[in-house]
Amino acid sequence: MRTCQYFPASATHETQDATAFAKWGIDLLKYDNCDYASNEKPEDYKYWPEKERPTLVVTSSKKELFETMAAALATATKDSNRKILFLESAPAAHGSNVDAKYTTMDWVRPLGQIWRVGGDIKNYKYDAVSKTLSNPWLSDAGASDYDKGVYPSFYI
Repeated sequence: MRTCQYFPASATHETQDATAFAKWGIDLLKYDNCDYASNEKPEDYKYWPEKERPTLVVTSSKKELFETMAAALATATKDSNRKILFLESAPAAHGSNVDAKYTTMDWVRPLGQIWRVGGDIKNYKYDAVSKTLSNPWLSDAGASDYDKGVYPSFYI
């Protein structure tokens, strides 16, 4: 399993990861479902490029996937005053399908504290002269130029 950025993800390692997050003092966990495969709707992935399709079925539903991580976080922080905010991206996966989004919100609400219902925030810089947007991270700036500008973030 991978994140939306193709990094290793937590599926099947929720308890181990939640324990590590608590030990490290993590404040917030954003849990996405980009590389998720299930028996629930395998046809959801037929539009993905063949080499990028999820292949590992780890649970019978997205709900179960999110419930597993919520339970692992609760267990990992039960003896601590420091809790981990659980940001769930499950509703966002439905795009403009409002009915599916609200159905998901019914089961996702009790599991966490924050729910992403739209697209991810992207960083762009706006050129007032040419009136164009560009990705500032694709520039030729050197490694020490990370502080050369502050760019607005907004939803597209």
